[in-house]
Amino acid sequence: MQKQTPTYLVVTLTLFLCIITLFGVLIPSATKPFSEANSRVGFDFFGYFLPKYAYGTEELLRGDLPLWNRFEYGGIPFLATAQPAVLYPPKIIAFALLAPESAYYIYLLLHYCGMALFFLLFVRDQGVSAVGAMSGGAFWTFAHLVLSSNYHPVRIANLIWIPLIFLLVERSIRKPSAGVWVGLAVAVALQLTAGYPEVGFDLSILMTLYAVAQWLLGNWKSPPWRSVPVLAAMFILGGLLASFQVVPLVELALTSKRVDFIELGNSLSAEIFLNSTLSGLLYPFPSLLVFVVIGIVHRKSRPAAGGLLFCFIMFTGGWLLVRKLPGLENIRFPYVWLYMTLFFLAWLAALGTDALIRDLRVSKKAGVIFSRTQSHGLSLGRARWIVGIGASLWIALCAVPLYALISDKKKLIPQGTSFNLVYLTGRTELAVGIGLAAAILLLVLVCARIPERLQRWGVFVTLVIITLGQTVDYPRFMEAFPMRQPQVRSTVVMMSGNAKRIKGRTFSLFDVRHGYAMTERIESLLGSEISFLPWRFRLVFVNLGMDSFYDFSNWKRFVSAKGFLDAMNLQSIIAPIRYSETLISSGLQMVRYRPWIDALFENPDRMGHAWINYGATIVDSPEKALVYVFSSKFNPRREVVLEQLPRNKYSEHNPPEAEPVRDIRRRSATEVEYRVKLERPGLLVVSESGYPGWIAHVDGKPTRWLQANFLLRAVELTPGAHTVRFEYRPWWFSLASVLTAMGFLLLLAILLWSRLSSLARRIAQ
Repeated sequence: MQKQTPTYLVVTLTLFLCIITLFGVLIPSATKPFSEANSRVGFDFFGYFLPKYAYGTEELLRGDLPLWNRFEYGGIPFLATAQPAVLYPPKIIAFALLAPESAYYIYLLLHYCGMALFFLLFVRDQGVSAVGAMSGGAFWTFAHLVLSSNYHPVRIANLIWIPLIFLLVERSIRKPSAGVWVGLAVAVALQLTAGYPEVGFDLSILMTLYAVAQWLLGNWKSPPWRSVPVLAAMFILGGLLASFQVVPLVELALTSKRVDFIELGNSLSAEIFLNSTLSGLLYPFPSLLVFVVIGIVHRKSRPAAGGLLFCFIMFTGGWLLVRKLPGLENIRFPYVWLYMTLFFLAWLAALGTDALIRDLRVSKKAGVIFSRTQSHGLSLGRARWIVGIGASLWIALCAVPLYALISDKKKLIPQGTSFNLVYLTGRTELAVGIGLAAAILLLVLVCARIPERLQRWGVFVTLVIITLGQTVDYPRFMEAFPMRQPQVRSTVVMMSGNAKRIKGRTFSLFDVRHGYAMTERIESLLGSEISFLPWRFRLVFVNLGMDSFYDFSNWKRFVSAKGFLDAMNLQSIIAPIRYSETLISSGLQMVRYRPWIDALFENPDRMGHAWINYGATIVDSPEKALVYVFSSKFNPRREVVLEQLPRNKYSEHNPPEAEPVRDIRRRSATEVEYRVKLERPGLLVVSESGYPGWIAHVDGKPTRWLQANFLLRAVELTPGAHTVRFEYRPWWFSLASVLTAMGFLLLLAILLWSRLSSLARRIAQ
């Protein structure tokens, strides 16, 4: 029997070489200097992922579990927000060994390689030829939606595990073993810690339907009432292993009241729906869609076609039903389902290419070009007709933009429409030319009668050319941004001249957008966390007049909340110089300025990190507290606004002025101690977030703390000297510890049971 050519090893090395070319040549050459345009595109990267990946890893290396982020919004949960991927092993290793920018680059490169490798393993297990695997692997790894996600590593980190989970699910039912079960549980756990735990839940829904479909199609002998419990047990075990990520996320989702601020409505406009559909089904890898068409009518394609249909239904509206399930009302977007369609499209492309290869072989052996004999659900030659028509259509599509680009007649290319030839074929002469050459070569291969071995290699080379054409136009949809922060230091630090001068919080939208609060460990009034922002801070964001981090101009409303800003210990503000008069009239002082650009203002009235209040104003709801602290009546030097009744009575009229607290000892982000001395009963007010999970001790005894000034914490104190200690110990910590321990014990039990069973069988023999 003639050895199959090319082999899976050749395909794997080829895809890896294409990935290395992408990261080593194409991305650097496409990267442009920092600009406002790529700043907007790369907001998640600059402001969120790069600084938070680095911060989370540094805390772990110091031996601290990063539960709390004290550098944004006065303090918010860190681990619970999920997207920083605190516990994701590949992220930890990369950022532990390399500097952040290099670590991010290597992290992405290795994940691309993992995407290709795991997909090849899956389709090989499905019996797809190496050439078919090349088609599907290229589709899966280099789809536009993947290439355009370099600013959002969480997407890549979740996609990598999908084909591996499908592979292990198949083997869990067809060839069950303890090793396969453990591997499946670990893969699920890795995906849950990669930044989007929702993907794991959506996959559990998908796998349930997949098990039913495989049984109905006769591919699995095990009926759903046997297979689904096994799969469910492994997904639950994976959830137990990832408890330290899943449990705090659930708590934060409920506490943040995110559902009240869902950014995407329950209905999509016709234009958004059309664009999303085209993006999901047409733009990912358009030159390989012809193989998807062949794959759909392939005899083995029903599971893949069914999965594609289900994901499409979920993306176009079915996800709203998932949001009605308890605890899942916080889902904002349906894009998880859109990205999962890529897997099924790639699977279909692999099957379609495989069918074409087998059709060419059978046609050659039979000595005919067209026949009614069936081959994998297609009559011989029909696959050739489909590819021939598709290649001809692609030649025509490439010819128009190529002529327009060469002759500089850009009007020939429809712009600003839902159907854009640039999105399909590329924006450069090289990209379109490569696509055109590949289409011509493919047309020749299916029409000419050449030796089978040469045809196989010809299709393989064509697929490589198509892949290069797809990647050479990187990033196509947007401007490529530099994978590094735009400047060495934040604007506040550069204009202050000395970072040590910054003792309070800062307000600089540029610095927030680019993550300098986390990078330089400087506290900021705002932060880059938006998805799971606790609801009190979200209301503050709105009441400050913020629409976004880019289009903020309501400085009058901002300075009108002077009392609130003083209580938040706001020290430094960067504002456009044209608003100088507004800020100065509110009591702020201009320290430095850059002509025609911006200025650094400082607040001489800030309250400091902690102080003692002797007066209190009691309100009966958080809403009233919010209104009051943002009004001109609020004076944090004379009063603290409380939402609960204190034990003692405090004056509401002309109380003594607040006294600053000097003796502050911060042991970690989750533990801080204050030493104070009072001559009369008072309230220690701490300019830090009053978030559930913080506990207070006064002189070593647990004490109730009060919600102060809508956002902060306060503790009642009697006259005399006291030591007050605050510690962040959320309720879920003990539960997550127990669940994680249970997960590892179950994992060890499965492996031990397998080992003992194997030993017993050998003894019996």
